[in-house]
Amino acid sequence: MAQSPDDEIQLDREMEGADSLPTLPFVALEGMKRALRPGATVLELAQIIELDPSLTARVLRVANTFYYSRDGRITSLQEALSTLQFPVLRSIVLSVSVLELFSDQREEYGLDLGELWMHSIGAAVWARELASLVQPPLDPEEAFISGLLHDIGKVILCTRLRGRYRQALQEAKQKGLRLYEAERSAFGFDHAEVSRRALEQWRIPALYRNVVAFHHHPVPVLLPDPVELALCRVVRLADHLCYAYRTGRGGDPNPPTTSAPFLAELGLSRQQVEILRAQTHRHVRELADRLDWGPIPLASYFPTLSDANRALRDIQEEQDKRVRTLLERERELAGINALGQGLQSCRSLEQAARVVAETLLEAFGFERVTCGLYLSGHWELAATAWRDAGQARCDVGVAERRRQTPEAEPGQSPVLFLDLVGQEGSLGYLWVRPDSGRVVPMEKLGLLLASCAKLVSEAVEGLHFHQRARQLSETLRRSVTQIDEQRTRAEFEAAEKTAILGALPVGVVLMDAQARIRLTNPAAEALFPKGALEPGASFSSVFPDPHFGRAQQEVLKGQSVFRGETSLKPPSEGAPVRMCQWSLLASAAGPGEGKNLLCILNDVTEERALQKQLLEAARMASIGELAAGTAHNLRSPLGAVKGMLELLLDELESGRIVAYAAGQEPHQPTETVREQIDLVLRSLDKCFSVIDDLIQLARSPDQPFDRVRLHTLLEGAESLLGELFRTRGIRVQKFLDADLVYGRQADLLQVFLNLYSNAYKAMPQGGVLTVRSRPDPSTGPDRPFVEILVSDTGCGIPPENLPRIFDPFFTTSDRVEGTGLGLSLTLKIVKEHGGTIEVLSSRVGQGTTFRLSLPAHPQSLWVKPVRPKGEP
Repeated sequence: MAQSPDDEIQLDREMEGADSLPTLPFVALEGMKRALRPGATVLELAQIIELDPSLTARVLRVANTFYYSRDGRITSLQEALSTLQFPVLRSIVLSVSVLELFSDQREEYGLDLGELWMHSIGAAVWARELASLVQPPLDPEEAFISGLLHDIGKVILCTRLRGRYRQALQEAKQKGLRLYEAERSAFGFDHAEVSRRALEQWRIPALYRNVVAFHHHPVPVLLPDPVELALCRVVRLADHLCYAYRTGRGGDPNPPTTSAPFLAELGLSRQQVEILRAQTHRHVRELADRLDWGPIPLASYFPTLSDANRALRDIQEEQDKRVRTLLERERELAGINALGQGLQSCRSLEQAARVVAETLLEAFGFERVTCGLYLSGHWELAATAWRDAGQARCDVGVAERRRQTPEAEPGQSPVLFLDLVGQEGSLGYLWVRPDSGRVVPMEKLGLLLASCAKLVSEAVEGLHFHQRARQLSETLRRSVTQIDEQRTRAEFEAAEKTAILGALPVGVVLMDAQARIRLTNPAAEALFPKGALEPGASFSSVFPDPHFGRAQQEVLKGQSVFRGETSLKPPSEGAPVRMCQWSLLASAAGPGEGKNLLCILNDVTEERALQKQLLEAARMASIGELAAGTAHNLRSPLGAVKGMLELLLDELESGRIVAYAAGQEPHQPTETVREQIDLVLRSLDKCFSVIDDLIQLARSPDQPFDRVRLHTLLEGAESLLGELFRTRGIRVQKFLDADLVYGRQADLLQVFLNLYSNAYKAMPQGGVLTVRSRPDPSTGPDRPFVEILVSDTGCGIPPENLPRIFDPFFTTSDRVEGTGLGLSLTLKIVKEHGGTIEVLSSRVGQGTTFRLSLPAHPQSLWVKPVRPKGEP
């Protein structure tokens, strides 16, 4: 139950000095006898300790101290006994405080403590027996200890309050109160709270503190842990059963009754309790029979008590001796620790020597200390510390190595000398002169200095190692720097070589003598399918030239270089076959590796196509010159023919000549002759137009730019290709909203000839060729251009070929005229005119539309560019 602040203060005041719980004289006497008996065992002491709440509490208290248990969770008495062992248990039993019960002081206490002790034993036995019946079963030992300790608060209250506690008992009798209710009314707290506070003060585990605190009210609100709740209910039932069956007397003038709900909470029945009654009574008597319950005569008690006191005095003297030894050892360890910490901070031999001399002088009180550390050659670094008028002084210097051990001067204490020895030999020495006023065995000083010497030797050896490590580190750092520089230089050279190989326009393949690939460059990899030139692969298996094997043998035999030319399969599907010119020569290899082979691959596909084109161009140039000459030679006779026909037609018109057909009258000229002469004249005009176009096409390309009618250009292209178009059924339609362009007429005629020729090839079954023109909407009036769309209804261009149609020598035609230069030449001419050409749209099976943008005026080519802001 909750307590007021005043009750808490009162409880704290009553608990002051309650460091232990007194025990009964007959229990204490039996415990002392067993502890003083020669050859006594832990088991003999345990038989007495488990009978007494005071001894049990003290054993648990000591076992749960930080020295034995860091977490303070030892709840088992057996575990506590095994943890403490016999010497500690013997001291606990011999030093127990004894209640003054030699005279009858029950009236002063108010309680019969002997009967209360029997009540506690009974509750402990009942709790142990009940613990095995509940579900789930509880730990029998924890139940026994809980029952044994549940009323220790009554002992504390009656022995400390005495008369006041007797009055509380009287009030309980008069008012019919339970004892804990009368205690709470009189003091503000009850014996259960006192028990809890005592166990908490003695650092007894929380399990027992909670059980004794709430054994009158074991409800889940106060005990959320199910094990503690069940154990508390078992202790309450055991307490009630002791009152019911008169096992001792717990001091409550109005004892509780064992109700059915209490049994039901634990899942027990009255029959089960009755079965345990006889067994429990027998176990209580067996425990009680371990003690002598008769009167204790002073003549037998005090000798035992005197023997116990002497034994305690011997134990105390032994403990004092051990404490002095431990303090001396602590001082030595503190000195060694200070020496070790001082040496850890040293970074040089001079610091180490000074620290050793000063620390040994201060920590162990020597008169004089010298620490000598050997240097290279015959020199040593010596630090000497001494006391001058109570002040510690130290001097460090370099001197020649000592040749002999210093001896003590007359009247002074002897000198101790120790060598400092490491894994690689002697490191130095220590010599000390002890304080003559201190009597310390030389053997002990020798062991102490030996420990110090070992520590100093390890530290000095560590400094030597650290010094060598620094030197090695510096050497390593320089080596790493050199390696880094070499690696950087090698990486730069490798990157430089890679860049050179990557920039080479020819392929390079480096192989060993068996033609296994070691190195390639991008130009070589582009000639073969992806992954074909992997390092380690055989080059002869992917290179198709049948002469490569013979070339390999000839070069390895000493021939300087072997050359050849072969065709290579395309590296990807759809790519053209490549012509490759190759050279094989020997290359020097590393030591012991023999010769390497170096193959140089030169892609001459374009060169061979250009040669073919040049031959074709020369042939066409000859044909052009022949055509131009023929056209020029035909013009004169055709002009004479035309003149004679025009004269004849004039004579017919004037009537000076009459022409009539056979069978007709002379005075009836027919119109048929005139119509036939007109037809011949129109045919001659067509011949002159073709002759003019051929002469114009054969003229020099450096003719000046001029304004040209688009209609004239298209008519010229149609006059040259019109017969082919009519034969194939190709119809040409024109929608010209802009007619003037600016450029060289012959070059522009070539552009439209190429576009018409491509349309002709794209429509083998006939179709429609449409030409549209308008002012280019993407240009302004200061730079006018004409947009021209040339569309056909032919086969269209596959999407994969669109990016390459303007590439030189790209063609899908296998015939002689398919050189692949038409559209590339068209692009070149359009760019020379400052215009653009592109495929506006193309769908396979539906046709293609080319879009051209050509200048419409001279100013379209000479507009001054606008500089960006901020640019000088």
